[in-house]
Amino acid sequence: MNARALFWGFIIALGTLLVFGTIFAVIFYYFTTNFTWWTILSFSVIFLSLLAGGFVAGRKAQKKGLWHGLYLGGIFIVIFFVFSLWVFHSPFSFVVFLEKSLVILLAGAIGGILGVSIF
Repeated sequence: MNARALFWGFIIALGTLLVFGTIFAVIFYYFTTNFTWWTILSFSVIFLSLLAGGFVAGRKAQKKGLWHGLYLGGIFIVIFFVFSLWVFHSPFSFVVFLEKSLVILLAGAIGGILGVSIF
Protein backbone atom coordinates (compact mmCIF):
# COMPACT_ATOMS: atom_id res chain seq x y z
CA MET A 1 0.00 0.00 0.00
CA ASN A 2 1.23 3.41 -0.90
CA ALA A 3 0.55 5.62 2.13
CA ARG A 4 1.25 8.84 0.24
CA ALA A 5 -1.31 7.92 -2.41
CA LEU A 6 -3.89 7.11 0.26
CA PHE A 7 -3.16 10.38 2.06
CA TRP A 8 -3.72 12.47 -1.08
CA GLY A 9 -6.77 10.44 -2.00
CA PHE A 10 -8.16 11.08 1.47
CA ILE A 11 -7.48 14.83 1.24
CA ILE A 12 -9.13 15.08 -2.19
CA ALA A 13 -12.13 13.00 -1.11
CA LEU A 14 -12.58 15.04 2.06
CA GLY A 15 -12.23 18.34 0.20
CA THR A 16 -14.68 17.25 -2.48
CA LEU A 17 -17.10 16.09 0.20
CA LEU A 18 -16.91 19.43 2.00
CA VAL A 19 -17.33 21.48 -1.19
CA PHE A 20 -20.26 19.48 -2.59
CA GLY A 21 -21.84 19.15 0.84
CA THR A 22 -21.69 22.90 1.37
CA ILE A 23 -23.09 23.65 -2.08
CA PHE A 24 -26.04 21.30 -1.62
CA ALA A 25 -26.67 22.52 1.92
CA VAL A 26 -26.92 26.11 0.68
CA ILE A 27 -29.19 25.07 -2.18
CA PHE A 28 -31.49 23.18 0.16
CA TYR A 29 -31.50 25.98 2.72
CA TYR A 30 -32.41 28.76 0.32
CA PHE A 31 -34.36 27.10 -2.48
CA THR A 32 -35.92 23.83 -1.40
CA THR A 33 -38.35 22.92 1.32
CA ASN A 34 -39.00 19.43 -0.03
CA PHE A 35 -36.49 16.95 1.38
CA THR A 36 -37.37 14.00 -0.86
CA TRP A 37 -34.20 14.58 -2.87
CA TRP A 38 -31.96 14.68 0.19
CA THR A 39 -31.17 10.95 0.18
CA ILE A 40 -30.33 10.85 -3.52
CA LEU A 41 -28.13 13.93 -3.29
CA SER A 42 -26.34 12.72 -0.16
CA PHE A 43 -25.49 9.44 -1.88
CA SER A 44 -24.38 11.38 -4.97
CA VAL A 45 -22.10 13.62 -2.92
CA ILE A 46 -20.54 10.63 -1.17
CA PHE A 47 -20.13 8.76 -4.47
CA LEU A 48 -18.51 11.68 -6.29
CA SER A 49 -16.21 12.44 -3.36
CA LEU A 50 -14.93 8.89 -3.04
CA LEU A 51 -14.71 8.55 -6.81
CA ALA A 52 -12.40 11.58 -6.89
CA GLY A 53 -10.41 10.37 -3.89
CA GLY A 54 -10.05 6.87 -5.29
CA PHE A 55 -8.99 8.30 -8.64
CA VAL A 56 -6.24 10.36 -7.02
CA ALA A 57 -5.11 7.45 -4.84
CA GLY A 58 -4.95 5.13 -7.84
CA ARG A 59 -3.25 7.77 -9.97
CA LYS A 60 -0.56 8.44 -7.37
CA ALA A 61 0.01 4.73 -6.67
CA GLN A 62 0.25 3.80 -10.38
CA LYS A 63 -0.70 0.19 -9.54
CA LYS A 64 -3.28 -1.77 -7.56
CA GLY A 65 -5.91 0.93 -7.98
CA LEU A 66 -8.71 -1.38 -6.85
CA TRP A 67 -7.02 -2.05 -3.53
CA HIS A 68 -6.11 1.59 -2.95
CA GLY A 69 -9.69 2.63 -3.68
CA LEU A 70 -11.14 -0.05 -1.40
CA TYR A 71 -8.72 0.82 1.37
CA LEU A 72 -9.63 4.50 1.06
CA GLY A 73 -13.30 3.51 1.18
CA GLY A 74 -12.66 1.48 4.32
CA ILE A 75 -11.02 4.47 5.97
CA PHE A 76 -14.05 6.62 5.15
CA ILE A 77 -16.46 3.97 6.43
CA VAL A 78 -14.69 3.91 9.80
CA ILE A 79 -14.63 7.71 9.95
CA PHE A 80 -18.33 8.00 9.04
CA PHE A 81 -19.25 5.32 11.58
CA VAL A 82 -17.36 7.00 14.43
CA PHE A 83 -18.61 10.46 13.41
CA SER A 84 -22.23 9.33 13.24
CA LEU A 85 -22.04 7.69 16.66
CA TRP A 86 -20.37 10.74 18.13
CA VAL A 87 -22.52 13.49 16.59
CA PHE A 88 -25.94 11.93 16.09
CA HIS A 89 -27.48 10.63 19.26
CA SER A 90 -30.27 8.84 17.44
CA PRO A 91 -30.62 5.07 17.15
CA PHE A 92 -28.18 3.44 14.74
CA SER A 93 -29.67 2.27 11.43
CA PHE A 94 -27.73 -0.72 10.13
CA VAL A 95 -29.51 -0.66 6.76
CA VAL A 96 -28.54 2.95 6.02
CA PHE A 97 -24.99 2.26 7.20
CA LEU A 98 -24.76 -0.78 4.93
CA GLU A 99 -26.13 1.16 1.94
CA LYS A 100 -23.67 4.01 2.40
CA SER A 101 -20.82 1.58 2.99
CA LEU A 102 -21.53 -0.17 -0.29
CA VAL A 103 -21.68 3.16 -2.14
CA ILE A 104 -18.40 4.23 -0.54
CA LEU A 105 -16.60 0.98 -1.41
CA LEU A 106 -17.98 0.96 -4.95
CA ALA A 107 -17.00 4.57 -5.61
CA GLY A 108 -13.52 4.11 -4.14
CA ALA A 109 -12.95 0.96 -6.18
CA ILE A 110 -14.14 2.53 -9.44
CA GLY A 111 -12.09 5.65 -8.80
CA GLY A 112 -8.97 3.64 -8.02
CA ILE A 113 -9.34 1.53 -11.15
CA LEU A 114 -9.91 4.61 -13.30
CA GLY A 115 -6.95 6.36 -11.70
CA VAL A 116 -4.59 3.58 -12.69
CA SER A 117 -6.01 2.89 -16.14
CA ILE A 118 -6.63 6.42 -17.46
CA PHE A 119 -3.60 8.32 -18.81
